[in-house]
Amino acid sequence: RLMLGLRLDEPLPFADVASAVDEAALARIETLGLAKRRGGGLTLTPRGRFLGGAVTAEILA
Repeated sequence: RLMLGLRLDEPLPFADVASAVDEAALARIETLGLAKRRGGGLTLTPRGRFLGGAVTAEILA
């Protein structure tokens, strides 16, 4: 659900996946400019979409 949801144009509701996400890893991903949280949603940046599989694996680890 996380991998497919992040590839959508609209943000993925963070509450739906929060229990599966490594917060420290997500913070690193945000710092690298690969994802962003806003308005309760999580979305990949254009660069993050290019690396979508790796980004998802990192925040689930």
